Amino acid sequence: MADSFPSFHDGYLTGIQVAEGQATISLRQWKGACYELRLDGVELLQIEDFRQGNIIDRLEIITGREPDGSWYMERLSPVPHPSAAARYHDAHAKNLAALVAGIVSGETTLIAITPSYGADLVALCREATLQATPTAS
Repeated sequence: MADSFPSFHDGYLTGIQVAEGQATISLRQWKGACYELRLDGVELLQIEDFRQGNIIDRLEIITGREPDGSWYMERLSPVPHPSAAARYHDAHAKNLAALVAGIVSGETTLIAITPSYGADLVALCREATLQATPTAS
């Protein structure tokens, strides 16, 4: 899916709806075309700094390969406090390894929206589908 994905650079994240196990992200390209990115089987979702006029720098759909860098995974599963017992750090490392293994195997998909301004989103789901929607007037 990611290879045939249209570019959303300088587009907008215009809304998000979250329900049990799913999320729908409303997107608009800078040219005006509107889409819904539906996430099914949502395991983890983290969004920061949602504002009016969320401008997208980059939207990534990562599956079947290891994510570049660890910051996405650390946002979804924060590192225990440095003073926490070693067993918590060990459990965290095992959990992160399992999350990455799911992405690499294609069992799960990592969605990352990096902003130029506003909403910064990271999600882990079973499946992501993109559908064009009528353009708002």
